[in-house]
This record gives sequence, C-alpha cells and structure tokens, in this order.
Amino acid sequence: SIMRPLICVLAVAAMLGGTVYFVSRFLHISSLFSDPGTIRVFLISFGIGWGVFTFAFRRHWINRKNSGVLRTELLLHGKSVEFSSLVDTGNSLRDPITGSRVLVCELSVLLPLFSNCERRVLLENVNDPMLIPEKISELEGSSLFRLIPYRAVGVKSGFLPAFKPDKLFYNGKEVRNPLVAVSAGKLSDNGGYSALAQADAG
Repeated sequence: SIMRPLICVLAVAAMLGGTVYFVSRFLHISSLFSDPGTIRVFLISFGIGWGVFTFAFRRHWINRKNSGVLRTELLLHGKSVEFSSLVDTGNSLRDPITGSRVLVCELSVLLPLFSNCERRVLLENVNDPMLIPEKISELEGSSLFRLIPYRAVGVKSGFLPAFKPDKLFYNGKEVRNPLVAVSAGKLSDNGGYSALAQADAG
C-alpha cells in the first residue's frame, strides 16, 4: 500500500519543518531566505532530526527483534524448564486429533522434565521416534507420548514424538491445550532459541 510510506514522508517533513521553525526562533532569525544564519539553522535542525530518527528506529528495531522471541516455561509432573522460543511463521504444525498448535522443542532442554528411565528411552531412540511412544508406555503404563505427522524441507513425511505438558507459558501467559513435539537436532545455529513457536503464539 502507498499510504504507509506517504504518511511516513509527511510525518518526516512535518517534524523537520517544526524543528527548523523552533531552531530559527531560538537563534532569533527572522527570515530563512535572507538571514546569513540560515545554513546554521538547517545544519542544527538536520542534526536534531537525525538524532531523533536514529533513536526512534533503533528502539523500533530492538522491540521488533525481541518480539520474535518468547520466554517459554514448561511444566510436567511437578518439574519445569525455561527457554526461549522463536516465533516461526513457517511452523503450521497441528495435532491431527485435537487441532491444537504444536511447539517444536529441542530434546536437550526437555530432558529435566523426565525420569531417568524416560530420558534413556528418549536418547536411545532419538533417531527412531516411531519407537518412543510404545517404549515410554511400557515404562509408565500410560501413553505420555504420541506421534505427530509433519512435513519439512527435504522431508516429504515424517513423525515427531509429542506430549501434552501440564502447563505452557509464553512470556508469562498460559497457553490453552498445549502440545510439545520433540526435535532431535538443534533448531538454532547460535543457540539464541531452543524451540519454534507458531506465528500467533503469545
């Protein structure tokens, strides 16, 4: 749409015009077209405008960057873990049974939630997720895990083991009917986040 850039241009022009006016009044310059101090007025105004816009855009960029990462807390069986989740617009994974959206999380940060036996099963079968629900069920006598079908770049079809936590929070706000899928590999190259949330998360 052309309206947004047009409004930005008008806002910049109005701000610079106002700055020039107030600087000229402060320096007691009566006419910008004849007074020898005109160049000084424009230089000072440009400097002020540059500083204001640099500060404003920097704050906007920081807020926008930070808004893409969610402080995440998971609770299961009286245990909890905290980590960062990236809001991923490409994550459209849903539970085919309930339709709930799914948080994809690295196994390494989830391990403290599970018992020693559960951890061993997860680590031993991390590359063969089809076995995890059955083996966990044999340990606990309950179906803690189930398989979620997914597609990704280079993967036409696959399955991720997933479980329903007791509670899931994004930035302190509780998520209804959460489901967490376990990823065997790292999701972030630099360790900036450990999970992928969906675009409407938080």
